Amino acid sequence: MQKLDNVGIANKNFKDLEAQLQDLFWDTKLRIIEFSFHSQSLIDEELEDVVKKEIFKRYNSGITPLKPTEIDNAVYLMMT
Repeated sequence: MQKLDNVGIANKNFKDLEAQLQDLFWDTKLRIIEFSFHSQSLIDEELEDVVKKEIFKRYNSGITPLKPTEIDNAVYLMMT
């Protein structure tokens, strides 16, 4: 596993990166977890937010944990 520490990619577009760095990005696997509630009508917006943050927090406890402010500012994409 190669880290991208200090490789000078800040403020660059993907097309401006060296081919080797572009290949690293293309070869990177992202884990996406999708969840939903069985019945949206039984849950209000506030409770939904609490549940989402709890799932997010628990998932991230197994890897480098996010800071509380990062969890609070997380964006949840709702797919319909």
